Amino acid sequence: MADVERKGEAPAFKYCESCGIRLMKPSDCGGGDPHNARCKDCCKPDGSYKDKEEVKQHIKKLFFSPDAITVMGERVESDEEAEKLAEEYMKKMPAWQS
Repeated sequence: MADVERKGEAPAFKYCESCGIRLMKPSDCGGGDPHNARCKDCCKPDGSYKDKEEVKQHIKKLFFSPDAITVMGERVESDEEAEKLAEEYMKKMPAWQS
C-alpha cells in the first residue's frame, strides 16, 4: 500500500482499476492483498476478479443508484439510465479497456 505519512507531500493512494474507489489499506484490496489492483468489491473473497457484469452491478449501486447523486449533482431517473452510465464509466477504467 502507498505510504500516506510522508511529510510535505500529498498522500499517495492507489485506486481500484476496475471501479475507481480509493484503496487506503490492505483490507480494501481484493483478497486483502495490497498488490491486488482491484478492490474487495470487484473481487471474490480469494482475490480473483469478478466478471464484468458483477462489477457493473457494483458500479451501478455505488455511483448510479436512485439513492446516489452523480458527480454532476444529478439523480439517475431509471435503471436503464443507470445501466448505460455504468457501462460508459467502465469504458474509462483501466481494467475494462481492451
